[in-house]
Amino acid sequence: MEGTNTKLLQDIRLVVRDELKGIQCDVKGLQGDVKGLQGGFKGLEDRFDRLEFDVKQLKVESKDNYKLIQRANVLHEKNTSDLQQIAEGVVNARIMTKKVEDHDERILDLEWRSEMHEKALKKVTNG
Repeated sequence: MEGTNTKLLQDIRLVVRDELKGIQCDVKGLQGDVKGLQGGFKGLEDRFDRLEFDVKQLKVESKDNYKLIQRANVLHEKNTSDLQQIAEGVVNARIMTKKVEDHDERILDLEWRSEMHEKALKKVTNG
C-alpha cells in the first residue's frame, strides 16, 4: 500500500506541478494582457489629451470667427448705410438736375421774350 501511496503522491505532485505550470502560464499571459491594456490606456490617454487640445483650439477659433462675423456685420451695416446715402444723393442730384433744366428753359424763354421786346421797341422807336 505504501507503494501505491507513493505512486499516488507522485502522480498528485505531477498533476499539481503541471497545474502550477499552467497557472504560471496563465499568470504570464494575464501579465501580458495587463501590459497591453496599460499600453492601450496610455494610447487612450494620449487620444483624450489630443481631443482636449483640439477642443481648446476650436474654442479659440470659434471666438476668432465670432469676432470676424461681428466685424463683417458692422461693415455690412456701414456699407448698406453708405449705399442708402449714395442712392439718396443720386435722387437729390436728379431732382437738382431737373430743377436746373427747368431754370435753363425759363432763362431761354425769358431771353427769347427779352429779344422780342427789344425788337418791338426798335420797331416802335424807328418806326
